Amino acid sequence: MFGLRGLRASIRSKRLCKDTAASRLLDALTATQNPQSDVLIEASLCVNELSKSAKDVGTEKWESIAQHFVPNLAKMSARNLTMLVNALSHARVRQEIWFSEALTALDMVPKKGYSAQDLCVLLSSMVRLSCHDGSFVQRLLEEECPRRVLELEPRGIAGFAHAVTRLGGTGAESLVQALLPKMRSFLSEGVLLPLEMALAIDALSRFGDGGEPLVHGTSQLPRWADEATSDLEDGLCAQKGVSRLKPLEVVMVISALSRRGFVGADLAAALSSAVAAHLAKWPPEELCIVVHSAARLDLRLDLPLVDGGKAPLMSILDVVSDSKDGHFLKECSPDHLALLLHGLAKLLVQPPTALWKFVLETRITRITSPGSSVHHLLRPTAIRLSLAAAKADFKHELLRDVLQHAIFAGPLESLSDDAFAAIVYALMHPFYCRRRFLLELLMHVASFRHVGTQSLALQIRLGLVHFMFCTNSSRMPSSTQIHLLSKVEVKTSEKAEWSRSLRSRPSALQSDVHFQLNAITGSATEAAVGSEVLLWPFCVDLLWPRVENAS
Repeated sequence: MFGLRGLRASIRSKRLCKDTAASRLLDALTATQNPQSDVLIEASLCVNELSKSAKDVGTEKWESIAQHFVPNLAKMSARNLTMLVNALSHARVRQEIWFSEALTALDMVPKKGYSAQDLCVLLSSMVRLSCHDGSFVQRLLEEECPRRVLELEPRGIAGFAHAVTRLGGTGAESLVQALLPKMRSFLSEGVLLPLEMALAIDALSRFGDGGEPLVHGTSQLPRWADEATSDLEDGLCAQKGVSRLKPLEVVMVISALSRRGFVGADLAAALSSAVAAHLAKWPPEELCIVVHSAARLDLRLDLPLVDGGKAPLMSILDVVSDSKDGHFLKECSPDHLALLLHGLAKLLVQPPTALWKFVLETRITRITSPGSSVHHLLRPTAIRLSLAAAKADFKHELLRDVLQHAIFAGPLESLSDDAFAAIVYALMHPFYCRRRFLLELLMHVASFRHVGTQSLALQIRLGLVHFMFCTNSSRMPSSTQIHLLSKVEVKTSEKAEWSRSLRSRPSALQSDVHFQLNAITGSATEAAVGSEVLLWPFCVDLLWPRVENAS
């Protein structure tokens, strides 16, 4: 035991490299034929120290360590067993070697055997191991968690909430609501660390529907979760907490707030600075997520930093553009690349042609059957690629097939409102327009889809206008179709409760078009015309100033 204690001290003080320390731990475990609880305690503490730099220990050694513990798991206390499971989950040791036996041992612990601290660690381990079901996890969520809420401390309360929401279950919402008063108390006392706030924001963001806000600045979360998120935002800003977060923790916060739908101005500025600071530290997949999430939040990544530094968006474009043959992005899946393209387009930036070429040549053609338009792209990925191409005015024949796949990969009823609006938008681009596809979408709206938001109604109404202008005498709709189209017109008509400020703003990109046109028309002095013109894919009101006749 004393040898193991000295070994643990050597690991903590870094006198031994982790791989050498793992070898000595294995030697000690091999030499002990029937280890008693005190030896197992020290051994599990050594494993815990090793797991803090798990990648420094070889895979075979990790697996051997796990195998030495398996016959002795039943002898371990709840705390040490929890610590061991947490360490092995951090080390990503193959579950088939040890996890089944560990679950059996964990299930044998008396029902009151887990402290609040142990429970936080254990829940996080279950998330890491993707163990979302089973009787043991259900027992934790239904029996253990409710009675430990009041015992949670500042260093574990947000991790508890984060793990509970990731594991799911019917009681997740009530558990998180139950701990909010205590978390707010910790927040007001200033004892909640930035990482805890980040975890809590991520946990709360998972109670929304996950869809993209159709109206900018509206929360996708229930009121209770949105108010708690606002409190955490204030806490992060008060502590200047974003600057203390690690690169991947910044990604978590931006991604979580994008699920919420908006972010306050102060935190938005801090996050923009964090993007610039951590840009070189993110793996390419994380960079794709950041760009897409920032676009959903409308972060002003195009503005120079307060200290005069280069705008984050320009740095991102440099990274993407300078990657010869896409080597920086070569490990990215089509899903991540679609997030990047979609995000850049939403930020009103033209994605580099080289990036489009890389995606089309290496990610879409490779998964397309020769001579066939059948794709294996996920439907959300196909929708994002189609919308990005339409917004950026990028034309490619292969993307027409991608758009068709986005429409017909499943029933239209299964599309969320934001996905449906995106497809309508893409079909209004002159290169990607397919009149019969647009008609099918409009027929679906007439018969099945509820149009409950102003933004969705405006986008569908633009689609209806576009369809009518694409129609000539040789392609007139049938009387039945005309009747259904009239129902679409009624469904998308202006309602009294809708804001008039949004009447001509179905998208942020159209808003930019309005701004440019207003700048042009503002200089006109002789025009006396009021009219509406269609600039595909935009429907823009041109309000020319009327000139009074001086005579």
